[in-house]
Amino acid sequence: MLLSVAMIILLSPRLCTRYSDYAAELRKAFVTNAGELYGRHRLTYNLHGMVHLADEAKVYGPLDNVSAFVFENYLGRLKKFVRSPHAPLQQAVKRLLEGGIVTEPVPVNMLQKEHYEGPLPANFTLCSQYKEYHRPQYKVTVSKKNNCVLIVNDVTLVRNFVTVGSDQYVVFQKFKSLIPYFKYPCDSSRLEIYCVSQLEKELQYAPISQVRQKCVIFSWANNTVVLPLLHQLGFQKIQHALKVICNDFLVVKVNCWSHVFNIPVIQPI
Repeated sequence: MLLSVAMIILLSPRLCTRYSDYAAELRKAFVTNAGELYGRHRLTYNLHGMVHLADEAKVYGPLDNVSAFVFENYLGRLKKFVRSPHAPLQQAVKRLLEGGIVTEPVPVNMLQKEHYEGPLPANFTLCSQYKEYHRPQYKVTVSKKNNCVLIVNDVTLVRNFVTVGSDQYVVFQKFKSLIPYFKYPCDSSRLEIYCVSQLEKELQYAPISQVRQKCVIFSWANNTVVLPLLHQLGFQKIQHALKVICNDFLVVKVNCWSHVFNIPVIQPI
């Protein structure tokens, strides 16, 4: 839990700046006790390097800003573009340009898949309805398990997207009951991780700009758990990097611990 909570903080744009020092204390406590928990043979240089991640977050922001995982995952696709050992970079760039991968526009704040199925609040009559809302970081739909979002401070399930003239709205139901999912090493509500219940039957609506973050919702041990989705879609990062390569080509370019640690309690946000 020490490691998990620290990573949640350092990956969150909302939390990493304010609570990076707290995350550093959590990681130090984890590394200090890792030998006792997992054996001293686990005390490697990589494990020590985890202590300094909070310093990186202070400089660069959330760790996804400097993550290379998304590029590593894309290597398998790039390898398929290379068909011979001669000039592999040129082959990859040509295949990318031929396929239009680097010129494909990325949808930003875009509503897609118009429909006429509802549901609609009572005061919406002349409007257009949509099933999907695309943002640079994620996509929200009206489908089950892909429709949980934070709207201001409420945990909600999206039921529809509508437009009236140039105004865009999200139609939703919210959960009445939000309780912390865990209490150690801090109250999980500070991280916006909850056990939720009592979904309101009444449909509500709000400007689509109030959709703050997409969440993951799942059942666990007879509870319904909600936690914010931390990682952004990686394709935009890859797309930007591939544009740079192609443009510059001619110049060759969860179990709780049984131990108790002395960790300060996180302050309310």
